[in-house]
Amino acid sequence: MAASSITHLPCTTCKSVKPLSEFHKDKCRRRGYHYTCKPCTAEWTRQYRKSAKVKHRLRKAMNKYHTRLRQEALQILGGKCVRCNFSEDFRALQIDHINGGGNAERSAIGQRAIHRKIITGESEGYQLLCANCNWIKRYEEHEAPWFDDSSSFSS
Repeated sequence: MAASSITHLPCTTCKSVKPLSEFHKDKCRRRGYHYTCKPCTAEWTRQYRKSAKVKHRLRKAMNKYHTRLRQEALQILGGKCVRCNFSEDFRALQIDHINGGGNAERSAIGQRAIHRKIITGESEGYQLLCANCNWIKRYEEHEAPWFDDSSSFSS
């Protein structure tokens, strides 16, 4: 059957006969068109992307990308805590805003955008601290609202 003489095709999914304009072109098929119509193909794609298997694969790929992005930003900032030189595990290192305001910036542009800023050379105003040193700095500089000098942990 010559592809030029075909004007309508049956969709194998919805079983209705539709004009060629309702099918995607497909050079791999003998008739030159995909075997399902565009609406059925779109619905199948929507369902496929909703499936847990695909979501898991996409989430895994994004986590890998974000980890690489964070590690690159940490390396640009020196790869170790500026106070105690801790560098054993990158998971314990945190990007600190030297002059405070980190929560506001993270809320405005997001953590990944901060990583991208550092990678593109806008690292001024940031430093690398381990988790312990970052909490000590927050306490000393009263950066967190729940730190109150009236309550003391020492006996």
